[in-house]
Amino acid sequence: MDVLPFFWKWDADLPNHVLAAVEAEMDATALESAQVFAAPEYTVREAAVALRPGWHWLAGVLGNYAVWANEQARWGYTLGKPDAVQFTRYAPGGHYHWHTDTLLMSAAPVTRKISVVCVLSSPEDYDGGDLELEGVSPPFRLARGSVIAFPSVLRHRVTPVTRGVRRTLVSWVLGPNLR
Repeated sequence: MDVLPFFWKWDADLPNHVLAAVEAEMDATALESAQVFAAPEYTVREAAVALRPGWHWLAGVLGNYAVWANEQARWGYTLGKPDAVQFTRYAPGGHYHWHTDTLLMSAAPVTRKISVVCVLSSPEDYDGGDLELEGVSPPFRLARGSVIAFPSVLRHRVTPVTRGVRRTLVSWVLGPNLR
């Protein structure tokens, strides 16, 4: 029996001109305090975010990584369109405790299937802020332009940033619930 990987990643894969376009749009966007609906936000997450719709060009870029990861990792998800794309900035003290990006037993007809994170900051620009996936060791300290995709049901977190700023671009790809 084959064991499927928990994640699929590409090291420093996005070209500099794409990263520059992402950073320019993020710099021109007003970010707001991240909201968490399951618990008081200060206990779960501290970050600034801005959402863009699933038809935004960046959702398409990250959506392609989700499709590729689904094929390469042989997860076998039935995928649809991107849900949204999120600019995220973690300043010192910023974090996101253990969570999933979907509800496994949701009554909704579609749910988030694959989460995709692109790191915009260079690792030397900040301390802390590591991405951890439950059951995967060590934590991820990804280079600028790196992309990682994983099933949205997988618990993960971002450890507290202790110096500098960690900036990421996050997206999710939807698919039919329980398929």
